[in-house]
Amino acid sequence: MGYSIQKNHQLTNIDLWFLAKLENIHKITKALPNYIYPQLPTILLKEAKQMGFSDKSIVTHILTNEINIRELRMKHNIKPVVKQIDTTSGEFPAETNYLYTTYNGLYHDIDYPTTTLDNNNNSIIVLGCGYIESVVVWNLICVRSVLLEL
Repeated sequence: MGYSIQKNHQLTNIDLWFLAKLENIHKITKALPNYIYPQLPTILLKEAKQMGFSDKSIVTHILTNEINIRELRMKHNIKPVVKQIDTTSGEFPAETNYLYTTYNGLYHDIDYPTTTLDNNNNSIIVLGCGYIESVVVWNLICVRSVLLEL
């Protein structure tokens, strides 16, 4: 039997908020194997996605494949939304081009254009990684390179 969140906090001094998040992940990990693929409850699938479980990690607990999990998500409209990172911390109104996807939202922060720069309804995304401060210039170079190619 494991220790309670309070006991873990006393032993490790890890913040209770983080320990509660870890406990939630543990509960999902324990709940998933109780179901077979077609009968996986929608609410459990959504909670798993909201806690950061990839389709691949879900199939390690349920005997199926990633395609089946994706199809189940699509069937129940469990899709990520696109959110913007507020790089000014709300100090100024800002529209940034730093975006992320999450299953913990109800709507997109941005509108997808119906016509793009290449006028054929194709979207272009430039992926970056790392901390915002260290990749701003690199991302700007990548975006400008894409625009030059168009």
